[in-house]
Amino acid sequence: MPNSPNGIEVTVNGIMLDDNRLIVMYTVFDPREGEESKFSDYLIQMESVFGTIRETSGFGTVNDDNTKMSYVQSFEPPNPFVKNIDFHIAMDNNPAEKATIPFKLDRSKAMMTKYNMKLDESIKTDYSIYEFEKLVVTPTQTVIKGIIKVKDKKAWDEMGMGHLAFQID
Repeated sequence: MPNSPNGIEVTVNGIMLDDNRLIVMYTVFDPREGEESKFSDYLIQMESVFGTIRETSGFGTVNDDNTKMSYVQSFEPPNPFVKNIDFHIAMDNNPAEKATIPFKLDRSKAMMTKYNMKLDESIKTDYSIYEFEKLVVTPTQTVIKGIIKVKDKKAWDEMGMGHLAFQID
């Protein structure tokens, strides 16, 4: 599919790497006409020798004539020992229509972490305890790592926070 018989082209335009995430910028050119949702048909996966690298977020913009979509996709940072990554793309409605673009990670060009600080702080509320363990600030993202201990799971879920709970007491 980098250059498929039906005219679909996939290009990895760039990658960015730091301690918090791997960012992949890519474009999909799809000349097929009359298919409004064609760009939602693509499945993306990143793999290394250690397995799948989990996607965390992403977005894309389509051009005016609906032929090219430019994406920015974020993934968890790969294992520090990973040197080669495969970018897989496939069409949801036709799994045989797929491609792999391999690339090497040059960690000497990775963006450096600005701050990497251990924390030993907690905040208690009526429903939970937030324990903050680490602050990692990089050029692409600030991450606070820790644990949320929930005292009352039902109340927590009613507040719409169920997806944030890592540990329930």
